[in-house]
Amino acid sequence: MGSIAFVVPYILVATALAALAALRAWEVFDAKVDLLLAVCLAFVAAIVAGAVDLGTDTLSYRQYYLGQLAAGGPQFNWWEPGFSTLAWLFAMLGAPYGAFVFACVLVSHLIKLHVFNRLLFNRLLAFFIVFCLSVGELGFVRQYLAASLILLAYYLLYRGKTGSAMLSILLAVMFHKTALMAGVVVMLVFYGVRSFTPLLIFAMSSAAILLIVPGSLKQEIVTRVEFQVASYAVQEFVQGLGSDRISLFRNVAKFAAYLAFSFWMVLLPATPKAERAQRRSAGVVIVMSLMSVALVAVVSPVFARMSTFVFPFLALCVRGERFRPYASQFAGQYAASLLLILNLAVSIYSLAGYF
Repeated sequence: MGSIAFVVPYILVATALAALAALRAWEVFDAKVDLLLAVCLAFVAAIVAGAVDLGTDTLSYRQYYLGQLAAGGPQFNWWEPGFSTLAWLFAMLGAPYGAFVFACVLVSHLIKLHVFNRLLFNRLLAFFIVFCLSVGELGFVRQYLAASLILLAYYLLYRGKTGSAMLSILLAVMFHKTALMAGVVVMLVFYGVRSFTPLLIFAMSSAAILLIVPGSLKQEIVTRVEFQVASYAVQEFVQGLGSDRISLFRNVAKFAAYLAFSFWMVLLPATPKAERAQRRSAGVVIVMSLMSVALVAVVSPVFARMSTFVFPFLALCVRGERFRPYASQFAGQYAASLLLILNLAVSIYSLAGYF
């Protein structure tokens, strides 16, 4: 499974996406075609994810979906309540596991596309970056959907809809607990020193929600949080991919690359097409990467999973107007594309046994 032949289809897809992104940057086709292609890509990714079991967690997800959910309803001691309830609704309707994954991947991509469509000149370039970093979410996990909701919260903050943004963060937390840290980072980056008030309101709203939920569910939430914190504190490896020392080096190097990429975007000269939201999204990448490195080094390598929340913001921060065929920009932009494709190849090759 770890052969070069297994990697080739993904490399070809990534190369095709990069070519389409370049054609859009050169304005060979207009924004409508760009959007249509992005929508088609979202549907294709969802179909593939739903039709073929891919990814590291597929077996456990499928077993839980077909076993406990179909038999006895959602159990809030394994998946987060929001995601577990959504899966239970699909199971009660008799939907196969593939249909549930199809819906989750499609919604996740369409949320990102909604944000990209509002803020970016080149949606296909953003999808190319997402594909190279998360393999298009073909190996679906619930954290992908949570990350899309955090990106949506960021966009809502940009539009001045603070209340809706907080609700989006809370919904993301219901799908994956690590979204709470990502949501706090987004609020801190967006508001800076003014973040105390919205964070206080967010904390009070969360406390109010906890007061009205049933006692049994509240206890399940508390127990799960305590168990997960303890689990994260003692976990030495991330899915058995290497020794503690190798894992630390790999994870630090990964976040260092994210930092370098986002700093590059921030330091580029400002242009009318470089939206304020893109510069702030680079700030989110910087803060979240630094926080993740600290957590990986001090607490546990498992916090490398925070990179899932970084991916959409990396795609958002890319300055699409710089993706041009000028000689002065070729070395930078297209070298970055090649590095992203190489990142995809390395990721797929090392995880091929799970696909």
